[in-house]
Amino acid sequence: MRLSSKMRGFTLIELTIYIALSSFVILSSGQMLKSILDYQEDLQQRNVWVENSSRALKDIGFVVREGTGFEILNGGAGLKVILSEGEVVYSLASGRLQKQVGAETPYFVTGSDSTLSTLGFEDVGGGVVKAAIAFESGVYSEEGFFFPRNQE
Repeated sequence: MRLSSKMRGFTLIELTIYIALSSFVILSSGQMLKSILDYQEDLQQRNVWVENSSRALKDIGFVVREGTGFEILNGGAGLKVILSEGEVVYSLASGRLQKQVGAETPYFVTGSDSTLSTLGFEDVGGGVVKAAIAFESGVYSEEGFFFPRNQE
């Protein structure tokens, strides 16, 4: 069958260029989508770290403020807060902040969804304790300074 001069299709070169450009756009879109999803996952993990560090520092701050004094334990790896009705001890256990009130069974303050790599306490003088925590080998860290109420 002969094609009339009015009937035209795409040339092989035009089809090849179209396929190449379409492939480039599709691959670029896929890479952008992957980058966005990776960023969202990183952001969700950071939110978990922020939530856990906030919970931990808030708990430590509240107990220290209610206390009458404190003692740094194990070279800064733990903190004992002396209260009028007993004591509270904070330490790092299984990658989580552990709290023990008096003789009660210890429990975790931070969630199991993230791992604390560092927990440190320091007496900075003047009755002030510094608490520092870091997640995942320092990728995210936070610190707070607290003092017992009787030090105000």
